[in-house]
Amino acid sequence: MPKLRALVIGCGRIGSEFSRLAKLPGIHSHAAAYARHPRTELVAVVDADARKARAAGRLWSVPSATDPAQAVRDFQPDLVSLCTPDETHFPLARELVKQGALRALLVEKPLALQASEAAELVRLCRRHKVALGVNYLRRFSPAFQQIREELRAGKHGRLVLARFTYGKGLVHNGSHALDLLRFWFGEPESMRITSTTREPGGQRAFDAELRYPWGGRAVLTCFPESVATVFEGDFLCEKSRWQFALGGAQWRFFSKQSAMFKGYTNYVGTPRHSQAKLFTSPLKDCLSNAVDNLVRHVEHGKSLLCSGEDGLAVLRQTEKLLA
Repeated sequence: MPKLRALVIGCGRIGSEFSRLAKLPGIHSHAAAYARHPRTELVAVVDADARKARAAGRLWSVPSATDPAQAVRDFQPDLVSLCTPDETHFPLARELVKQGALRALLVEKPLALQASEAAELVRLCRRHKVALGVNYLRRFSPAFQQIREELRAGKHGRLVLARFTYGKGLVHNGSHALDLLRFWFGEPESMRITSTTREPGGQRAFDAELRYPWGGRAVLTCFPESVATVFEGDFLCEKSRWQFALGGAQWRFFSKQSAMFKGYTNYVGTPRHSQAKLFTSPLKDCLSNAVDNLVRHVEHGKSLLCSGEDGLAVLRQTEKLLA
């Protein structure tokens, strides 16, 4: 069976360069994921910056181009990853899908800048029978999937309090937090912005609170990217607690027990023996798994782990918060 032909549009960090810059093991770019998957062939890379496109072409030993639509016509890919700046996702995706040749499109988050655009793209892909995925990468990590299974099985009880610290704005990296909360805990009952600050350059940053039907809540705190890149979470549930830092690369687990005074219950750090290997390098294969999920969807009808509808739901939450 011929391999699926893959094209990467956008040769920046997540498209290509993280494979050269990463200090952690694993596959960290879309180009690497396609180049190494046994059922895909990376046929070309595209970037509006000709020098960046040529550099990525040399890195992956494939042709390079600067015009996305022309590249799709020239190279006839089955799969396309869209790794361009946020504001280009919707217009580029719409143009490529209308050409009618694609089987699947994997878009970096956010799917669009507005929910109305995302909804149009979801409808357009459905009409043209193009599978639409969004790279909220933690959904593709077995570690994050394991937590979801445990929550559904009742191992941790209900969420009491989640605390996220994130940077790069609510629509960009804050949307990772919103998507992960949906993935683990479902839809909130209410949402609100609790404070607004100004980042260098005048960009606004937001803190937010989400509340769930059973009384649990999640608090999002924006951290200035000019100081450090921060994406971390702390999750306190009825039966246990866990934390992750470095975007999910480092984890700690806690159990509930009386550790200080009789009659008082504390969250106490506890080694995790069950599935411990999942949490050793939980992010190293996310993009590889995302591409594998896309391939299995196209070839065998497997459900997408993060669909266009998921990307649309996050944008609707963001707009509800900012209304």
